[in-house]
Amino acid sequence: MKINILLSIGIIVFYQACFTTNSPPEKETELLTLWKYDYDIQDAPNHPPLVVDDSLVFISGDSHLTSIRIHSGEEKWQVEDFGVFPLAGAILLKNQDQVVANHKSEIISWNINNGDREWTLPIKSPLTLFEIAQHVIFDNGYAFVGTGNQLYTVSMNGEVKYEKKLGMGTAHIASDGNTLFVGQGRTVTGALTLGRITALNAQNGDSLWAFDTDQGGFLWAAPIVENGVIYAGTYLGNPSRVFALNTETGEKLWERSGFSTFKIHSNQSKIYINASGWLYAINKIDGSIAWSVTFEGSGFGNIVDMHGYVYHARSNEIVVVENATGKVIHREPVPDGGGFFWHVAASSDKVFAQTSRQLIAYQPWHLREE
Repeated sequence: MKINILLSIGIIVFYQACFTTNSPPEKETELLTLWKYDYDIQDAPNHPPLVVDDSLVFISGDSHLTSIRIHSGEEKWQVEDFGVFPLAGAILLKNQDQVVANHKSEIISWNINNGDREWTLPIKSPLTLFEIAQHVIFDNGYAFVGTGNQLYTVSMNGEVKYEKKLGMGTAHIASDGNTLFVGQGRTVTGALTLGRITALNAQNGDSLWAFDTDQGGFLWAAPIVENGVIYAGTYLGNPSRVFALNTETGEKLWERSGFSTFKIHSNQSKIYINASGWLYAINKIDGSIAWSVTFEGSGFGNIVDMHGYVYHARSNEIVVVENATGKVIHREPVPDGGGFFWHVAASSDKVFAQTSRQLIAYQPWHLREE
């Protein structure tokens, strides 16, 4: 009898040990929330949070532009009242002591320290700003896209430097400081969309070269420019493609076909493509696919990576992927009442997720392992 009791206890202990070992610790069932900043959304936030110097993060999810202290989540300043719409631009630009964005038919510069408007540049038709375009900083100025195939540059003092009308619809701009690379597209028929990347001298707008493709337009994601290479992907191609081009000549270095590019992100060795129902990691050196993740349904959120992990916003969750293997190691659900995850951003020790009603600062996955 005593032996049977001891045997039973041993079996229970063994079972409990196995159960504990195979189940994730309680702290790993969700990302650790460091702080939350709540706001009343008017619409979906157009641009991802802007992280500055590991000290401030800027958002405009409601009708305001807000500066938040990264360490504490406290509001530093809040300005503007854009009415029933949030700030219209697809990106906030930080240049020295300025934060710059477009809103409807204005370009606005705010002082980064106190939120005061430094200048406002009204833009008249046909230069009404393309509201969802991703604009860019170049040496001593900003480049913006307008309707009517229009591109124009603005000085840091808010003065138009030059305007240029391009031969195809414009979508997004990238720059290496001296050159502007404009992603363009034009749908000819339901089965044919043309794409073009045009390289321009940033100081005067002179054309340097153009790369054309009939495999879709560069319509959703701004090109990425790094170390003499442009990485850019098309949409509405048959099939769509991702290209690597030489910045000096426009020569194609490699291409990868089979999926549309909705968002693109880069780190030292890979580019990451949100292809709506898939997340691809592509090796920069040759365009080979390092790994891919398949999802149920569509998702158009952006991507960041830090310390070996990739964070991807997908409507109702933040997906955390191990960069070395492509293994999904965590899915963080949107908080109750939060609506959707729209954007992610990162500082050196925080991951920021913007929902329909909050900016949430999470502890990154790698720090829980230290």
